[in-house]
Amino acid sequence: MIETHATTILAVKKDGQVAMAGDGQVTLGQSMIMKHTARKVRRLYDGKIVAGFAGATADAFTLFELFEAKLKEFRGKVDLIYIDPPFDSKADYKKTISLRGNKAESDTSTFEEKQYGDIWTNDEYLQFMYERLILCRELLSDTGSIYLHCDWHKSHYLRGILDEVFGANNFKNEIFWHYSDGTAPTGAFKRKTDTIYFYSKTQNATFNEIRVPCLNPERYNKIDEPPADQQPMKIH
Repeated sequence: MIETHATTILAVKKDGQVAMAGDGQVTLGQSMIMKHTARKVRRLYDGKIVAGFAGATADAFTLFELFEAKLKEFRGKVDLIYIDPPFDSKADYKKTISLRGNKAESDTSTFEEKQYGDIWTNDEYLQFMYERLILCRELLSDTGSIYLHCDWHKSHYLRGILDEVFGANNFKNEIFWHYSDGTAPTGAFKRKTDTIYFYSKTQNATFNEIRVPCLNPERYNKIDEPPADQQPMKIH
């Protein structure tokens, strides 16, 4: 493990209490100095994960080590994974902020801390998802399952990748998440559903059935009679 040292420390003592802080600059080993503005990104888990942490540089490097240790600790031990990855919606997402009473819309190119961007080339997106689904399979236990949330943008590609990574025989369900409103593209029906793919790692997956009570039992207390042309025949 590379030893890190903070280089700028401020300490204040008042009323018998001490507070200490560093400016985020750290020294790696004997020569490399990392400033607080450094990109705190590193490949972990045999290069399979690109991870990044915001905050002070020293804190980021500590979190890298803890995160990688947890990945190795839980390999093959996770029973359930739910992922909600980027949809490749071809949009940059902005948030509204208040500046001295005035509202402004932040742009990803304006601030150092970027907002969420969801624009990919097809190859980039598929490679991104393939690598992460491989990792998910390694983390799952033999009785584990994964649920992947997506929408119409890439659902058809993701089904193929899931078949490749987990095996088509381990496909369990394609769940449709219906909502009240949706986009209305020209010349097509409204897109009012998202998709959740449910796969298991093996055929020995644990599945706990979920039942919910009927909200209006009085509506479902009648027995349908068969149509007149399908009445049971009397045999004498």
